[in-house]
Amino acid sequence: MDLRAVLESETIWIEDLRDMLQQLKCDSTGSRSELIDRIMNHCRSKRSILDPLDLWKLKDLCRRFNLESWGSKEDLVRRLAES
Repeated sequence: MDLRAVLESETIWIEDLRDMLQQLKCDSTGSRSELIDRIMNHCRSKRSILDPLDLWKLKDLCRRFNLESWGSKEDLVRRLAES
C-alpha cells in the first residue's frame, strides 16, 4: 500500500494531516497537497502516520484497501503498515 494513497484518501481529513504535521513538529499550514508533501518528506514510517488515527478511520482505510477491517487498533495499524 502506498502511503501517499492513504494520505490522499477521503478518510483522511485536512485536520488529520495538520495533526500529523504538528506531531512531527513541522509547519501545518498550506493546501492539502502541500501538507501531504510535507508529511511524505518528514515521516519516519507508515506506523508513525497511522498511529494517531482513530479506530473508525483505520477500519475505513482497511476497507478501502481491501484489507480485513476487524480487530484492535493495533491490529489495524499493523495490517495497514504491512500491506
